[in-house]
Amino acid sequence: MMIGNVSQDAVVMAGIGLGCMTKQILGTMILYGINGSIETFTSQAAGAGRKDLALIYLNQGRLIQLLWFLPMALLLCHTKDILIGIG
Repeated sequence: MMIGNVSQDAVVMAGIGLGCMTKQILGTMILYGINGSIETFTSQAAGAGRKDLALIYLNQGRLIQLLWFLPMALLLCHTKDILIGIG
């Protein structure tokens, strides 16, 4: 994300950088890690000839991702209200 022309105020630039980093850590990186574990388990099960077990791992991983994504999406959508509330 390019934010160089948004403002010359250092506080605004720091806030934008902190927001981008928070989204990256809470949202994207955790989901990448979960995807990596799903890929490992499903490929191991499929390689062993257990397609049924691979499908179970895949569906469990999807559920875990959904259960992680929904609260994080709500948190990130309401960050402004949360920060105003805590001062």
